Amino acid sequence: MQVLHAAAWEAAAQADVVIGLRGVRAFTPPPGPRSILWVISHPDAVTDDELDAVDHVCVASDLAVDRYRDRTSTPVHLLHQATDPSVFAPVGTRPVLQADGVVVVANHRYPSRRGPRWLHQLGIPFRLYGANWSGTPEAPHQAAPYVRNHELSGVYATADLVVADQWWQMARAGFVANRLFDVAAAGGFTVSDAGPGVEQVFGDLVPTYRTREELGVLVERWLADPAGRRSSSAALRELVLAAHTFDHRAQRLLALGAA
Repeated sequence: MQVLHAAAWEAAAQADVVIGLRGVRAFTPPPGPRSILWVISHPDAVTDDELDAVDHVCVASDLAVDRYRDRTSTPVHLLHQATDPSVFAPVGTRPVLQADGVVVVANHRYPSRRGPRWLHQLGIPFRLYGANWSGTPEAPHQAAPYVRNHELSGVYATADLVVADQWWQMARAGFVANRLFDVAAAGGFTVSDAGPGVEQVFGDLVPTYRTREELGVLVERWLADPAGRRSSSAALRELVLAAHTFDHRAQRLLALGAA
């Protein structure tokens, strides 16, 4: 398998199967190879022409699968995001960046991100890893503007609790950010903003909040229960390793490419 940037896309014409990861950019498959469109974000931006131009469509949302099936004759399949357990694993396998307490890993986006903004308003101490927070109310919480990918595992694994939030459009459409899979594989514990996809994939293993007050209650409740966090994290990691790694996704894509 070869990964190509859009600028080198002409080389894909020599492949047997081409997989386009649909985020911000539209996907136009090259002529010749069989093609798979995997929609991992920005579902409302995908056009009917894109859906019709490929051999298979994969969507990282249960809700979006049904919507896309109403728009195209191309076979549409559920294919959630996933994680790489060789990168995200519990501490002890490699030197890691240590964290503790409440952690948020997120770049700033306009006008604010609910998770860190609400933690700040609630007066809950937390460490913030991410860029573009200068001049915001959350800036005093910033621990580092950037964490290398191989060090994120240590942050997730050693934090008492990771607070996640997603684009509201994505959460509403049933998409689940890959961060939740990564934290789970690292053996960490996450509190996430609510969305139908989170509940469908993780059940009650990832507590969810809809309001600032609910976030405060969840943080207080779970910080006071380290044994409960460990038990939930172990079950969550088992679930993700059993069904939500990139090996699982690759096997599914290979099967579709041969179909």
